[in-house]
Order: sequence, then C-alpha cells, then structure tokens
Amino acid sequence: MFGSYEKTLDSKNRLVIPSKFRDELGETFYITLGFEKSLEFRSKKSFEEFSNKISSNNLLDSKMRELSRYIFANTIEVSSDKLGRVIILDNLLKKAEIEKDAVIVGVGNKAELWSKEKFEKITNIYENEENIKKLTQELFEKGAVL
Repeated sequence: MFGSYEKTLDSKNRLVIPSKFRDELGETFYITLGFEKSLEFRSKKSFEEFSNKISSNNLLDSKMRELSRYIFANTIEVSSDKLGRVIILDNLLKKAEIEKDAVIVGVGNKAELWSKEKFEKITNIYENEENIKKLTQELFEKGAVL
C-alpha cells in the first residue's frame, strides 16, 4: 500500500477506508496500536504473518511476553460496511491520540492511521533536504539497503 489520504472520523468513530486500501486489506482486517501513537491496519494474511513472527520469538524472555501482550491486547478485527467504513474503538483512538482529523498512509504491507497534527509534525522534519540526507546516511551506516 502506498499514498496518503486525509480523513475525518464521524461522531460514531467511523472511518472511510480509501478504496485502494480496502482492495488490499479485504473486507475484514486487523487494527493494531502502533509503536509511535499510530494505528496499523493489516490484512488477515499480513496480520497472520506478523502474529507468527511475534509468536516465533522466545516467549521465555519477559520483555518479549510484555511486547506480545501489548500488541495483542491492542488489536481488533474489523469489517467494513457497504460504504467502506469501519468503526474504530474509542480506547484505541485515545491511545493513538486521534480525535477527528486523521491521515491514513500506505506503508508497504500495512496502512497507518495518524492524527493529522502528529503526521504533519513528523513528516515536516523531512521537508528539508538536509534532514533526508542525514536520515539516509544514518540508515546506510546501519546497513539498510533501499
């Protein structure tokens, strides 16, 4: 998935999922609280792969159990209605600090939902070409390959 779309949640916490994303997510998919106060949307297949990766880690490690608990306790399965809307639970929206105005962003095999304000803040950093150069250099030094 790729691209970004500004969206507004209605009074019932319903969000219209862009049709391009609905095609990839399917009618029923998973919403998980992300690590940076975002919500992550994954198809059934993608969530199953994600879940298997978590489960394949050493659950004898207490930190891994904590992370596993955090992820699965903050995950819901949703189904879109005929208009492509899903209801997002209030507790997930509060944890992600999303109130009404939001941005849904495609990030490869998942989509992320951010508060519009937070998304603008984190993306504005990279409007400056020097910041992009610095980021790519840091990632290169860590062995990342694009």
